[in-house]
Order: sequence, then structure tokens, then C-alpha cells
Amino acid sequence: MSVISPERQLCHALRPVVLTNKTGYLSSVVSADTGCGTGDSPWLITLLPGQRINITLYDFTTQTDTGHVLGSNSTSAGSDVIGADSQTRMCRVYATVRETNGARAVTICGGQLRQRPAYVTLGHVAEIRLSTATTSIGDVTVTSHATFLLKYEGLNFEVSAKCE
Repeated sequence: MSVISPERQLCHALRPVVLTNKTGYLSSVVSADTGCGTGDSPWLITLLPGQRINITLYDFTTQTDTGHVLGSNSTSAGSDVIGADSQTRMCRVYATVRETNGARAVTICGGQLRQRPAYVTLGHVAEIRLSTATTSIGDVTVTSHATFLLKYEGLNFEVSAKCE
């Protein structure tokens, strides 16, 4: 499986880039280069009803690198931070995942592990926004040197019902 790399002009249309492949890799390098998967043109993974989306993080950034940091008071209601340092609640933000019902946003953080499970959706559609290059926080611009992949894959869940 290769990294998803659409045409640059598709990523500048200021709308989500729809992905329907059952499996794919989303790269921070491709997003920084093309604009795909960022805030203006997020990835919109749309699988078949009944499937869930399993997201795995492949982190190629060392622990000493700096990047966008999310403080303990920065999460909004209805959001979760996945992979944050449990003692300080600090997070090098790599991505946010929002499911289509909009009820929940999950922040995926970089960390100490090279590969780890990041998130499994509840439904079959999710919007993923990767954090890339520079982020402005007030008057300060923070440059992120994070290099990572997110692998997504569709999982089939069988619903079993007993008839008695």
C-alpha cells in the first residue's frame, strides 16, 4: 500500500478530499507539500456502512523535537486527547479526527512510541486534519518538525442478534 498523494490543485479547492479506499496511509510530508489533509482541505474517509475506521500512528519524530503543544486547558468539551503525556497533559498535536455526527473530536498526539494504535471510530465516516509546518498561537508561530504517517483501515463489525 502506498501513501495517498492526490493532485495539488485538488487540495486547494477548500473542501474535504474524499477517500473511499478501505486502507491507506496519510503522510504529514504530503500534507505539508500539497495542503491535502490540512484544515482547509481535510481528508474525509468514507467507508461502507457497518465498517469502523482503525487508525494507527507511525511516528518518525524523536521525543526531543518540538512542535505544536496543546495544554491541559485547551481541549474543548466533547473532545479527547490520545497519546498525551499523562503527567503534564502536554501534547505534540499530529492530527484531529472528527466523526460525521460531530459529537466528538479526538486529538492524536506524538509520543515516545514509533508505532501505536491511535483511534477506532464509532462510525464509517471520519474527517482527519493533519497538523503541518507552522501554527500560529497568538503572536507566536510554532514550526513543527513532526514526520509521521497515519494508516487507516476499514474494520467490519458483525452485529449478532439472538432469536429466541
